[in-house]
Amino acid sequence: MTQNNFLKIGYVFGLVVCMSSCQSSKPSGQTGKPFEQQGSFQRTHGGGTVDREKFIQEYDSNSDGILAKSEFEQTRAQRLMAMDINGDKRVDENEYVTEFKARIQNLSAEDQQRQIRQAHVRFNVLDSSKNGDLTVAEYADSGARIFSGWDLNKDGSVSSADPLPEPRKKEK
Repeated sequence: MTQNNFLKIGYVFGLVVCMSSCQSSKPSGQTGKPFEQQGSFQRTHGGGTVDREKFIQEYDSNSDGILAKSEFEQTRAQRLMAMDINGDKRVDENEYVTEFKARIQNLSAEDQQRQIRQAHVRFNVLDSSKNGDLTVAEYADSGARIFSGWDLNKDGSVSSADPLPEPRKKEK
């Protein structure tokens, strides 16, 4: 399978999963970190304008300030391909963490270590089949939850028009 076919498969799976996405995740909290670098506590306690803008900037390929679902899915598919370092059409934990390391080089050494430890945890959460490989479907599922957590007006894009997420209310 060529890389182009791998990208197409990733994009198609991403579309399918996004169209039937689960609304279970909430977006980021007030930490200023990209959404994927935050734990579930941060995602479930609301998010501010800065968090939303950073999320948009990270994926907005045409820089228009509006993140269309297709832009998000395309960037995610490209990242999945980039993770497959050895080109075997599988993404194992080492490949996942290696790609992530490249994106956090601007952090302090201490923050990098903390984020790398968290990347190992994230991989194990994303690998829902527990087979040691991150599949296109598993990666697309996580992307669908992330996007839907920010697209709160459900118009298929994330922009300043979306309301900010509310913290999840604690049950008593």
